[in-house]
Amino acid sequence: MTTKIFLAYHDEDISQFNHPDIIPIKLDQSEYFESEIFRMLSPDMIPEADNIGIITPSIFKKVPSLNLEALFTQNPNPFAKLLLWMEHIPCDSITAKQHGQMYMVLYIWLLEELNIPLTIVNKYKGFYSNMWITKRPIFLEYLSLAKQAIKCLDSPPPHIHYALKTDSIYRGKLIGTGILEKRFGKPYYPWQPFIMERLICAFAYIKEATC
Repeated sequence: MTTKIFLAYHDEDISQFNHPDIIPIKLDQSEYFESEIFRMLSPDMIPEADNIGIITPSIFKKVPSLNLEALFTQNPNPFAKLLLWMEHIPCDSITAKQHGQMYMVLYIWLLEELNIPLTIVNKYKGFYSNMWITKRPIFLEYLSLAKQAIKCLDSPPPHIHYALKTDSIYRGKLIGTGILEKRFGKPYYPWQPFIMERLICAFAYIKEATC
């Protein structure tokens, strides 16, 4: 079993990730945060390996039980979801509770644009931060879907464009630092990263992923 893992980072120190099977990708600054990697990657950039993964530099802080070598022992079937979140609560319910009902407006619109059945809503559990490993063909399939989603979110109809400009009501560590204003011209987190994080959860559910 061979595994290659993309390390999506901004300006963090990534020296601890020095490994022949880790591929660093310095992200362009965008409203998609870590999900910008799906715009930056192309199918011909995906190495020949059994499994392909994505992590960010915060992984060992969020999951102290993991270490670098342990990442390469994961055996996805077809997913290894490296971070789990509130497994007893449906993903979309908890996300709407955290972000408000505007999330459901945006997310349901995107699912419809991607021809994903709305019957999946609230059927799956959540994982987050785009940290996961999956079989190479599944990774390529999701890369295609993610690119379609980004295209939709970049060119939405007027009512969705307006909704995307509203506050996502996330109290992250960048609030009050001035960084969000400098990067995106507004003092709150954009919607795009949260929508994309839920999309991978839905995709994993559709693929009947087990861990």
